[in-house]
Amino acid sequence: MTGGEFDRRVRMVVEFHGDATDRELLDESLAERRWPVVRDLAPEERTHFAQATAPGTFLLVEARLKGARRGAERAAALELTAWRSLRALDVRVHHAQAYTVGEDNRPLWAVHRAPARQGLRDRLAVLAGIRDTGPVVGAATRDRAREAARAVPAPEGSGSTAAPMDVRLGWAAAEPTTVPPTPGAAPGAAPLVITTLVALFAGVALSAVGPMSVYGALAAVTACGTAALSGWLLHRVAHPERQRGARVTGSVASAASTLTGWLVSTVSGDHTRVWWVSLLLAIAAFLAGGIRALVRQWTSLREALQWVVPLVASAVLTLTPALGGVVHWLYLAPFGLTPDDVDVPAVWRVIAALSFLPVLPAWLLVAAGWGYAKHFHQVVTHRWIPVTAIALTGVFCTLLPLLQVSLHAARAGEHAWHRAAGHQAPGSYYGIEPQLTCIEPLKPRIAAEGGVLVPRRPYLLLGSAGGTLALWDVHRRQPLKVPSGEVTSVPVGDHTSRCSEAGRATG
Repeated sequence: MTGGEFDRRVRMVVEFHGDATDRELLDESLAERRWPVVRDLAPEERTHFAQATAPGTFLLVEARLKGARRGAERAAALELTAWRSLRALDVRVHHAQAYTVGEDNRPLWAVHRAPARQGLRDRLAVLAGIRDTGPVVGAATRDRAREAARAVPAPEGSGSTAAPMDVRLGWAAAEPTTVPPTPGAAPGAAPLVITTLVALFAGVALSAVGPMSVYGALAAVTACGTAALSGWLLHRVAHPERQRGARVTGSVASAASTLTGWLVSTVSGDHTRVWWVSLLLAIAAFLAGGIRALVRQWTSLREALQWVVPLVASAVLTLTPALGGVVHWLYLAPFGLTPDDVDVPAVWRVIAALSFLPVLPAWLLVAAGWGYAKHFHQVVTHRWIPVTAIALTGVFCTLLPLLQVSLHAARAGEHAWHRAAGHQAPGSYYGIEPQLTCIEPLKPRIAAEGGVLVPRRPYLLLGSAGGTLALWDVHRRQPLKVPSGEVTSVPVGDHTSRCSEAGRATG
């Protein structure tokens, strides 16, 4: 693996059959995964798994994985077993067990030369680190730290062999009393983020339902619980001499989150909008956690490109003006016109393309789901069902926004058509400004494309391109194109049914 540190260690008893070439291939495969072979099992240890005289080699392999504790043994065993078919290696896993390395909460003491006097100037020199010799020692108490500092002789030529050694902590560090044992690894940031979001939701709920209702009381209890839980979570990961401050910091942060939700919901007055904003924050936190889990478990550049390239391609695709042309084409289809007939400005084509932006969050959602699946060891080399499920989900999440935007553009075109048929001007749509107009001819004969220009009728003007006006006949309900230099368009109001012979609205 590349990047980051490993979370789990799983030791497995592996039975291996093969010649020297196969053993070399096995060692290379383990080295690629950075899974060391701890040792070969002795004959008396093999009896628990096979006969002592059975052929083959029994190895104690340490697999190192990233991700959750639950399922780590099964994931390591399945991945190693998959090498039977992937790399033609005869390996079998007989036993797998995960273990963790406990936290070392001992403070680090800086070693310094003890001053001959205990004056103010000497104490300040000690605190400022002027008398430090460089080494540091880890110990639970000051006495143990002094013993460790004095047990190591000073380097030759330092000239400080006769000076007594002492130890000190940092400026803001308090004297440790007891160091609680921590057999397991410290929790990650996810519980604290979830707790903070729950505190935010509790504040929004308090503002929405009021503190005197049953739901308000439940929200208040939830807020108090999140404050206590946040303090406890930070207490677990803090250094021993800073645990009290960590509890206060966690509780204050949770209370501030609750207060923020309450204030925002109260000031805005629109509780529904605040709920949606809070939900978006939760979704953003979910995506950030999943993508982080995915990135830290990338094993090669190829795997990184498999996710980065679709994300970049989706972002570039949404900024392509041609994609916006699809939106305009669907909108103009009921009128029998195309985007080339209207000549929408490029900036509006880009803005229309941004309506396909849900494609990008869809890919982010799939990437986050894949990251969580790998974090919880649900994606193993030879298990194709989760891979297929995630792939199908990605295709579905990509097609759904594309279909949704296309249907929205088609519905907008149909709605505009019905308004125009009712002698009403539709609203603007991504740079297209439809308006009811009376057409005043400047020549006796007008070369119209798609029909005959009748000045007495109002037309819906949708745009112009290449010196040609793109019109839609409200009465005949068909498109009409006329040279813009041979006519003059006069905008009129809604419900106009007749124009004069000269092309102006009549009463």
